[in-house]
Amino acid sequence: MASNVHLSKKHLVLKPRQASLLDIFRVPFSKDLESKHFVKSLRVKQAILERKGIIFLSVFLQKIIQFSEKPLSLFGSTFEMLLNLLGNKNNFGVFLSSLLRG
Repeated sequence: MASNVHLSKKHLVLKPRQASLLDIFRVPFSKDLESKHFVKSLRVKQAILERKGIIFLSVFLQKIIQFSEKPLSLFGSTFEMLLNLLGNKNNFGVFLSSLLRG
């Protein structure tokens, strides 16, 4: 709980994991962003909440990154393993036979 001590008295928190794509696309047309369950604001000026385009873009990009998290992780692991196999000084066949032996 000690991490909450350093929070600002004015903040705007966007939680893209709690928002559906339909919720995100409704942001530019919404009149009251504070009522959205994925927007948490405390003492934020109304002018900041009126920048719906920036809020929409931010949440939308975070959602895209969230959807691409697993495929990018799998690609990175596969690419790293390939580089390790190619950089191995031993023969690739020796590696396969040791892998099959357990």
